[in-house]
Amino acid sequence: MKRRKFLAAGAASALARPSIAQTNKKLTFLSWNIVDQADLFKVWFTEFGKAHPGVEIEWLDKKGPDLPPFYQTQLAAGTPPDVVDLQGGIGVEYAAQGALLDLTPYLSAHPDVKARFNTDYLNNWVWDGKNWLVPFYVAKTLLFYNKPLFQKAGITGHAASFDELLEQAARIGGGGGDQTGFLTLNFDWLLVL
Repeated sequence: MKRRKFLAAGAASALARPSIAQTNKKLTFLSWNIVDQADLFKVWFTEFGKAHPGVEIEWLDKKGPDLPPFYQTQLAAGTPPDVVDLQGGIGVEYAAQGALLDLTPYLSAHPDVKARFNTDYLNNWVWDGKNWLVPFYVAKTLLFYNKPLFQKAGITGHAASFDELLEQAARIGGGGGDQTGFLTLNFDWLLVL
């Protein structure tokens, strides 16, 4: 499925909560480095505005390293955004702090909304038996192998487990200097072998 469809499913469910629109005249929507989807957000916000007249949506998009401190500051100030796009396991951290709304009752009351999501993806945001987030989009983390460094370290193939990957990284990076044994282009460190 394409990124746009994942975005549409996530935003549609996040913005479909009528209780927010009934209690606030302004919603804040905090996303994580997807400013390239501005045209799509304008369409969604316009459609939401038609269904909920008088509700204004403020969209805040923060770059990767900027979102966590911004969100933490908003939490400390008592002004967290109404809808937040969190990546990876950071949602569990915020759920444990009591910063997120338990979505389990909403998903149970609206099985049609719950059915929009792939069960495996939805389960990624379950902690302590409760759904704290819903999938908004699925990003890919890339792992690159440096073949010359692999050869120099005597490694002939890719790792079959995370432990083996760490062993290979130690062998490559053990020489010191500028050699990096393990590098992903995302902080989530999701590895599928």
